[in-house]
Amino acid sequence: MVELKEFVKNYRDLSDDNGFQFEFFCDRCGNGYKSQYKSYTLAKVSSALSMASKFLGDIFGKGADVAKEAKSFQWHSEHDKAFFEAVEAAKPHFHRCPGCQQWVCFKCWNDEASLCLNCAPRLVTETAKLKTKSEIEAAQRYFEEKVRKGGFIERVKKAEQTTVVCPNCGKPTRPGKFCELCGAPLTKRFCPNCGAEVSLNARFCSNCGAKLK
Repeated sequence: MVELKEFVKNYRDLSDDNGFQFEFFCDRCGNGYKSQYKSYTLAKVSSALSMASKFLGDIFGKGADVAKEAKSFQWHSEHDKAFFEAVEAAKPHFHRCPGCQQWVCFKCWNDEASLCLNCAPRLVTETAKLKTKSEIEAAQRYFEEKVRKGGFIERVKKAEQTTVVCPNCGKPTRPGKFCELCGAPLTKRFCPNCGAEVSLNARFCSNCGAKLK
């Protein structure tokens, strides 16, 4: 019975008043096996007993509880039997790992090692993961080397240095005395807050910290 208790620790009871059904889950990935729905043999009789119990209860009071108790006992008896049968039907869909003692589905089982994938990952899968990781790292190194040799970063910095932001229209333009877009002078720029002279590309005033347009 110890093995039975350990197997059923991860399950869900889907039973209702009319029948019994259970779903068992893999301890590793959570995939499940759902047993077939088994009808409660006295479902219709129980419904009639419930109505009779209510009717008798109105007449005889507590004496009607006998019918209710009979119904409850029969349902629980069949429930336990259905549960045991569901466990036996579910077991072939799982493996018990001798390493970690978990019950796992076929997807999480390594046949070659006779262990779950937590205890013995599949060599092919792990090798493929390492290969993919190695290829990604190699591609990153190749790209970084191409960028370094091609002077890409230097060209970007140089491009940034060869453009200025017009203090009048706020758009980038080539350095010179006047903006190519609006004709405003580019030789000097002043902070509108404190009046200090600032660089043409500045976003904030170095004197008072005011945000520049």
